[in-house]
Amino acid sequence: MAHAHLVPTAFQCPAHSHYELCGDSCPVSCPSVSAPEGCESACREGCVCDAGFVLSGDTCVPVGQCGCLHDDRYYPLGQTFYPGPGCDSLCHCREGGLVSCQPSSCGPHETCRPSGGSLGCVAVGSATCQASGDPHYTTFDGRRFDFMGTCVYVLAQTCGTRPGLHRFAVLQENVAWGNGRVSVTRVITVQVGNFTLRLEQRQRKVTVNGVDMKLPVVLANGQIRASQHGSDVVIETDFGLRVAYDLVYYVRVTIPGNYYQLMCGLCGNYNGDPKDDFQKPNGSQAGNANDFGNSWEESVPGSPCLPPPTCPPGSEGCDTSKCPPEQEKKYQKEEFCGLLSSPTGPLASCHKLVDPQGPLQDCVFDLCLGGGNLSILCSNIHAYVSACQAAGGHVKPWRTETFCPMKCPANSHYELCADTCSLGCAALSAPLQCPDECAEGCQCDAGFLYNGEACVPIQQCGCYHNGVYYEVGT
Repeated sequence: MAHAHLVPTAFQCPAHSHYELCGDSCPVSCPSVSAPEGCESACREGCVCDAGFVLSGDTCVPVGQCGCLHDDRYYPLGQTFYPGPGCDSLCHCREGGLVSCQPSSCGPHETCRPSGGSLGCVAVGSATCQASGDPHYTTFDGRRFDFMGTCVYVLAQTCGTRPGLHRFAVLQENVAWGNGRVSVTRVITVQVGNFTLRLEQRQRKVTVNGVDMKLPVVLANGQIRASQHGSDVVIETDFGLRVAYDLVYYVRVTIPGNYYQLMCGLCGNYNGDPKDDFQKPNGSQAGNANDFGNSWEESVPGSPCLPPPTCPPGSEGCDTSKCPPEQEKKYQKEEFCGLLSSPTGPLASCHKLVDPQGPLQDCVFDLCLGGGNLSILCSNIHAYVSACQAAGGHVKPWRTETFCPMKCPANSHYELCADTCSLGCAALSAPLQCPDECAEGCQCDAGFLYNGEACVPIQQCGCYHNGVYYEVGT
């Protein structure tokens, strides 16, 4: 009886190669690659390139796809690289082992340093824009304005390009809310790469290119991720774009510093100057927040467009109902919005990271308009807490059983620093990149894991394969 020849476990061979007990000790390699040491021996055990393939570094490539040797370092065909020691020269490996280089430099808000094993221009710092409530906007450069339009708008998008930077767009759909004088965010759409990701109010899922998917979702080999972080759903990319939406009240867009002067939309042009943030698509400056907001309207099929309220000329927004002084005074007290700015309150350590004065004004305005509705107060405080936690701040417990309790679904409970990542079903079958920062939200009870919409017993978890979650039995 013939015995099948077993491949030793030490030689699980990579693509386009196979195991040989006595292979060529001087394998056919790309011209620019030196033969392995000890190549004089008759033969050697190990992995050998398949017919039609040659050794290129430590992988087998088709003949004719050899890379380049530059300063004793091997680069695959088509790769661009900085040879070092700085980023003052950018080289390209071409066919035939030829390397062509040209002068280069890192852009504004970038520094030259090793990243992922090779030298590159890496972004320094970041900027965040927020729309919250009905909606109050704070641009990347810190300009604050109110805009109550009910349409689809460009919240933030790349309007210029620089070599190596990815293009993206974040769209926001606002709908009328409450008494109809204000609006709230209903849908956030992120367009990046070949993907359109859509988050909808109160829907704990992400729609990718029209297909509904449970969280978390990993696309393009980890270049784009959508996951739940506390009570926010977050879309992140490997180049540093981060969009967080609480599916109710606020959305935050964070971009890496190297997008300086390359942005446009309701989040402004990110050039360090808040005064010129009302830039319309044609490059001119709008006279008021309403003209500015309406200029970034995006025509989308099924858009909920309604005519926005009219604003007096020269106003920063539609302040259609001035808060009576006695109400304003009441809502500024610590048992209401004053909790945000109290120097001795549970959020005091946030003040140096996120200025509470703007959120305080927005909170008072929203409570006035909402007639003191406590859920509006809780949403405002939660938006501030979330921004503080995302900035790395530590919040003290602020919710109680009687003040803004967070109602959690079955088999879960509220945590100020909720783990919604490693306590998810997806973490059973794939190691996930879990965020370092805290986020308050609902965490599964012991013995239960989050399957993207509910906390289920561990044995009811499905499978997470190639970045997509599948139910048991599918």
